Amino acid sequence: MLSSVAGMFPSTLFSTGGDEINVRCYADDAQTQRDLGGRTLEQALDAFTQATHGALKNLGKTPVVWEGAIYLTCIL
Repeated sequence: MLSSVAGMFPSTLFSTGGDEINVRCYADDAQTQRDLGGRTLEQALDAFTQATHGALKNLGKTPVVWEGAIYLTCIL
């Protein structure tokens, strides 16, 4: 889906979002913990980011992420 949408725009830049992550929601939600399958939030976020950014790079796009998302993942 991301590749289809990104392909609709001529820009070489494409934002993948970056809204701040509420770490406590991930830690306190039982379903989320089950879905993480033993991975840490950092590991799950890394896998997601690698997949989405890889899809964009395959289209010749440069993924753009808001600084706040990076900051929050670094302080975990």
